[in-house]
Amino acid sequence: MASFSGDLAKEVQRSKKDKRLEAKKKKAVALLKLIEMNASEEPPAKKARSTQDSAQQKMVAGASDAAEQNKKLSDDEYYAKARQVVIERRKAAMEKPKIFLTLEDLLPHFTSSKEEAKDEGDAAAGLDTNKVEQKTPPLFMMDLQHLIMYALMKNLSSYMPRWCKLLRPSKMSSVVLVVVHDVSIEDFQTHPECFPFIKEHFPTYVEMVSPSQYGSSLDLDPNTTGDSGTEQVAGDTSDGSEKTKDSLVPDDDDAKSDLKTDVKTVPTVEDAIPRTTLMLNTTQMMAEGYPVPVTTSNQKYADFTFSKDRYDPVKPTSPMFALDCEMCLTCIRQNELTRVSVVNEHNDVIYDRLVKPRNRIINYLTKWSGITKAMLDPVTTRIEDVQRELSQLLPRDAILCGQSLWNDLCALKMFHPYVIDTSVIYNMSGSRSVKCGLKRLSNLFLGRTIQDSKDGHCSAEDATATMDLVKLKLSLDFGDAVLGGVYFPDMKTYFLRPSAAQNVQETFHANNTTHNKALSNAKNAGGEGAKNGKNAVTAKIEDTLQKMRGLEMDQRKVFFQQKGNTLMLSLFELLADNHISVGLIGNKELVSKYRTEPKLKAIALETDKECCKEAAAVCQEKDFTWVNLTAFADKVSAECSEDDGALEEEERKKIFSKLDKRVRKLVGKLRERSLAIVVITGRSSRGQHSNAATFVTIT
Repeated sequence: MASFSGDLAKEVQRSKKDKRLEAKKKKAVALLKLIEMNASEEPPAKKARSTQDSAQQKMVAGASDAAEQNKKLSDDEYYAKARQVVIERRKAAMEKPKIFLTLEDLLPHFTSSKEEAKDEGDAAAGLDTNKVEQKTPPLFMMDLQHLIMYALMKNLSSYMPRWCKLLRPSKMSSVVLVVVHDVSIEDFQTHPECFPFIKEHFPTYVEMVSPSQYGSSLDLDPNTTGDSGTEQVAGDTSDGSEKTKDSLVPDDDDAKSDLKTDVKTVPTVEDAIPRTTLMLNTTQMMAEGYPVPVTTSNQKYADFTFSKDRYDPVKPTSPMFALDCEMCLTCIRQNELTRVSVVNEHNDVIYDRLVKPRNRIINYLTKWSGITKAMLDPVTTRIEDVQRELSQLLPRDAILCGQSLWNDLCALKMFHPYVIDTSVIYNMSGSRSVKCGLKRLSNLFLGRTIQDSKDGHCSAEDATATMDLVKLKLSLDFGDAVLGGVYFPDMKTYFLRPSAAQNVQETFHANNTTHNKALSNAKNAGGEGAKNGKNAVTAKIEDTLQKMRGLEMDQRKVFFQQKGNTLMLSLFELLADNHISVGLIGNKELVSKYRTEPKLKAIALETDKECCKEAAAVCQEKDFTWVNLTAFADKVSAECSEDDGALEEEERKKIFSKLDKRVRKLVGKLRERSLAIVVITGRSSRGQHSNAATFVTIT
């Protein structure tokens, strides 16, 4: 009986196997017939654009002929031939580059676990497109530059794009960048009927912050690359000890009893290197996801506040504070602030607060946060209270230190321009995307074990470890395999460029000497001098004071002015050093800015039509072609100079449609396997900002 049952089970299993095989054979027959049908209905083929395309056509034609000649083949033979066709197609696909978005990778703390919901009323969590777009940090023209550099330089590039994945870049024939000036993502979304070609052939696109929001332009931003240094000299170089005391004294009477106001801001020991060299520059802050004061369509930072009402220039003597936060998961599927700790340079915990989120907590994450329900139940402090108290506590030139500090600032919903990130200044992997955790850094460099308690992490302990790591780094510059980009030995002389760094430092110290000398002369002059001499002294003092007042920078601009104090390098120069040929096409005003660039073919033309026609020829011989279309920008500029000042809606749509046609004609003439990038730059007018967008596809 048992033998019969076993035989029956084997027979049933064999029957299922046969059915699956039969189904595969039927699909194989259908596939070959479909290929045959497509081959018979296809119009006369145009001239092949590449050897790869010709090979693929021959492969498909061969499969079609085989199907025609073997109509009476058995199912097994059909199946074998279909498998061969699939294999050939896969091989052909591997010869072509591919690009797709990876925005979800920018959301490391997004939760998709349905088990975290504690009742049926909680919305099911999932990583849908809308949530990704709402939570994604803003992208900048720096991100466009990273894609261009990686596409052209492959593994020699210092950066890989964080917002998209480019597969098989070595298979690409060229990169073509089409810049449409002053058209915004709002124009594209409001009038999609005016952009039929871009909408259909560029399905991959993202919003980017328009450079006009921070006083730059698209012809400048993508062409400027930062070196490996992070020097940020922001003006005044005096000791800056006068303006820190008052800022540490809170104005709120209720807060005075809780906040420690006797904070020491004098450095514990003299730094071996200026602490400003460890600060992230603007480009790095953008790349690391730090909150910066920009406008985005998803209102990412709409409820963020500045850490201070005004900022003083940062100096090598500016005080440092280590900050660390703990978060819990709330019903809106976000990790929200529940504890804040701040440590000064003497490792004194000068601020430590528990914070109750307004949204209901569904997971206290006690294993990591150390927060429990019992701890938060009696707490009445809200995030607004913490923001106000930190603003009172921190001086205007405070340097905040932290491990992946962007996450803490996002939890605090605060902007702060001066930061040192231990996950950046200590890098063990040589890759920007691979960070070393605070626990491991503390163990390796401090010989200290942290985050080892069963009760969870302690933000005060983490902040103290962070401060000690920064102070250790300042005592001897080491422990960094990459600072500002992936390190490559063959590019060392370019990215480190010691002579350039020396020039910056010499200018820095020269300005310091001149400034202090002027103050000294102003104070010592007078006495027996004539009236004219006294007037000169008074004028010099007033002039000096005026300069000092001018150093108090605007809240928003301070974030983006820092790049002027870093070593910025030309993308064109970098490409030339790597033997990559470049063509630039645009109007005279734009092209004239780059006449001195090495090995750059710059062509100045009057109209968009001429630019597209010339670009179609240049892209056949150059690795990288950058073409600028300014018809809409010129029209807007001309209309704004007139009395009515507004461009008619129908006129706008007409120009949009014409631009779309020009893009279609240009893209149609690109070489096979080219990376085509279309950028609409966005614009700013009367305080209103319309953002940019980047469209990418492989031809």
